Amino acid sequence: MEKSWFMPYLIMKYKKIFLILARGGSKGIPKKNLEKIGELTLVKKSLLSAISSKLFDQIILSSDDKEILSEANGINVTKHLRSDRNSSDSATSEDAIVEIFNDLKIFDGICFLGQCTTPFISSDDLVKIAQISKNNSDCTIVSGYIENPHHWEYLENEKKIIPIAKSNRIRKPRQKMQKKIFVENGGIYAFSINDFHKTKNRFAENIIPYIMTKQDSIDIDTYDDLFIARAHYESIKK
Repeated sequence: MEKSWFMPYLIMKYKKIFLILARGGSKGIPKKNLEKIGELTLVKKSLLSAISSKLFDQIILSSDDKEILSEANGINVTKHLRSDRNSSDSATSEDAIVEIFNDLKIFDGICFLGQCTTPFISSDDLVKIAQISKNNSDCTIVSGYIENPHHWEYLENEKKIIPIAKSNRIRKPRQKMQKKIFVENGGIYAFSINDFHKTKNRFAENIIPYIMTKQDSIDIDTYDDLFIARAHYESIKK
């Protein structure tokens, strides 16, 4: 039977990638990505959430550390050994993403950049973010939570603070505050891979928030954060 020219277009699927950047040289907590919440390391927990969502055509773990990469042993995850240059303190996430996309020949689709140190991003969250992204493919989806505007910027050189939100410094009850602040939790960034290749920036012109609770937005950077995350895990496990 003669092949139909339009058949490839009928079966073509919009590719979805889940990517974790997990370098070995964390400073606040050495080997932070291998710390455990419950029985799982932060890396393994994030990988299993991505797998259980059943969303992704490819799940990638990129690291300069072979012990971290070994967390992907035995599961359907692509391991990418990242260069030292793009795993240094001065390298940006964008630098690392460019290397990974070029090495693995990834040119289009949507990328979910997941941070395993925000450990309460669930498979349900990923499904909801994917639905938002499906309807807004030219936008970047950013996870975070909503705060009231009683925040101040600290000017270290001048040893003083200034309000982030304009204020006459007369406090209103929090319930009556009209302005709210969206706090990025670093958990997920969903963005067009094609657009990223053009701009080398994960942030599109239009940003859509994915709003989580403050408790589930814990971002582990210090031992205090790790203690809070473990306590939160024990509380929701019961």
